[in-house]
Amino acid sequence: MKKESKRDCSLRKYAFLLVVLALGLAVGNTTAGEPLRVTASVWPPYVDGALPDQGLAMSLVTTALHRAGYESVATLEPWPYALEATITGDYDVLASVWHTDERARDLTFSQPFISNHLKLIKRRDRDIAVRDVSDLKGLRVVEDYAYTEDAYQPAGLRLVASGSVLDNLTQAKAGAR
Repeated sequence: MKKESKRDCSLRKYAFLLVVLALGLAVGNTTAGEPLRVTASVWPPYVDGALPDQGLAMSLVTTALHRAGYESVATLEPWPYALEATITGDYDVLASVWHTDERARDLTFSQPFISNHLKLIKRRDRDIAVRDVSDLKGLRVVEDYAYTEDAYQPAGLRLVASGSVLDNLTQAKAGAR
């Protein structure tokens, strides 16, 4: 088995099941018989209203809650509202979110149950090569995807807010840099 390089490990991120409070505390904050309020933002194929059971992550979370004896109601919300609404207690569980130290100050995370990897997406007709983070200078990087702090450091890095992966792909196809 090939050992991952330090760089590969730093790019590797995990999607985590997020529980605002330990599940027992979350249940303690709901009225007896009330279902847990679960949210997530659209993140195909992990979460998407067009997929069966609203996607793999949402299905795993709601199934695990059900097997543990908790009923739940799942609602999709835009990011970062889903995160903020979970932190403030409007939702009990956030079904898919990357762990960061900042988020861990307000939220309790479970063990990872899905993994994914960051990938550079570019148009075929663009001569873009990225060997390290400094090669991202002048390129668009979508903000609020929980990249490591080091990814934000290079001068000239343009962070662009975006509502979804589909928006990002559409903009790349249209020639946005």
